[in-house]
Amino acid sequence: MAIIGSAALVLHGIRDVVARDIDLMLDPDDAAMLIDQAGFVRQPQDDRGPFRSHVHARRDDLPMPVEVMGGFAFRNPDGVHPVRVDAPILHDGWPVASLPDLTAMLRLFDRPKDRIRLSLIAESAVT
Repeated sequence: MAIIGSAALVLHGIRDVVARDIDLMLDPDDAAMLIDQAGFVRQPQDDRGPFRSHVHARRDDLPMPVEVMGGFAFRNPDGVHPVRVDAPILHDGWPVASLPDLTAMLRLFDRPKDRIRLSLIAESAVT
């Protein structure tokens, strides 16, 4: 399990990033167990979009919404690419994707907001 996305960037201290939810990436079995035990609402798979999960759920009734993705992958014209966290770090006991892992994800996703986040990571390394 690891926190990814904007929440992970905030936990790393990357300035000018606002987290609107917490994205948790888990293996499919752990995600299914968490979803069943913690009152998450399963989300349908959007077969047209670029993001894929074997298991996907969300809770909007928490102080900050939480999204669970089990078996997370990204589809682009080159195919479907599993998204990995190779070296999570602990932040107050929570596993958080490392900056190199987050950088790899952002490069893979390559949306305008991802390119902005990559530049913010680069700026933080300089300051």
